[in-house]
Amino acid sequence: MAFYRFVFFLLQACSGSPEIKDPLIEFDQNIIVSSQKLKSSDSLFRAGSIILFDDNLFVQDEDLNFLFKVIDVNKDLLVRRFGKIGQGPCEIEPLSVASRSGVNGEMIGMFETQTKEYKEFQIKQFLETDKNTGCNSFQGKFGPEIRLAIKVGDNLFLGAGPGQKPYSLLSGNQIKQTIGEFPFQDQFEGIEPIILDLAYQNKLYKHPTKPLVLGTSSFSFNMDIMELENEGNLIIKKVFTLLAY
Repeated sequence: MAFYRFVFFLLQACSGSPEIKDPLIEFDQNIIVSSQKLKSSDSLFRAGSIILFDDNLFVQDEDLNFLFKVIDVNKDLLVRRFGKIGQGPCEIEPLSVASRSGVNGEMIGMFETQTKEYKEFQIKQFLETDKNTGCNSFQGKFGPEIRLAIKVGDNLFLGAGPGQKPYSLLSGNQIKQTIGEFPFQDQFEGIEPIILDLAYQNKLYKHPTKPLVLGTSSFSFNMDIMELENEGNLIIKKVFTLLAY
């Protein structure tokens, strides 16, 4: 992680002094929210990604050979663990990335970053029974140019990685389309895309019920809103450039 931050700050230094813009000026709506601490959060050691499914939080926090802890928000209770770690059927590797999937966001997809494999779990079935409900495994592996992938349609995946363009639409494990640019890519002439990918570490978030995906980064306020059209093509609907050079 420290290496990635070093690369990112090196790229910033090479491009001149940054002018910071207030991210809120890019949006025409804002909502005031409040929060309160869940007592059950004391059971977490080091929380990572969090996915909300109805009234249940799936919190990435490796414990007792499971990758996720499941918290019932209404009851404020740790109710079970999810994502058995291992190499057996429907088990997952520790370095996996979770995302909502399915037509109505009824599933959780797991992309295994080391094996480049993808599995889906029916969350409702998992919450209603203590038995092993199994999973749907994507047949095949993604190529080395795919660092991260989420499912966006029937056998369609959106991948991020160190290609000439940051986003790849895949049919199965075959690249169908590449789109987008790394933020301020035209100012980094001569820098290999793999370095830009390491610097920005793009993340992907799919809308639970719409064919929309947010592409963003922990190291930059820049965001891309992408949409999968009915024809099966991926377009970028909006680019938010919140850090100008």
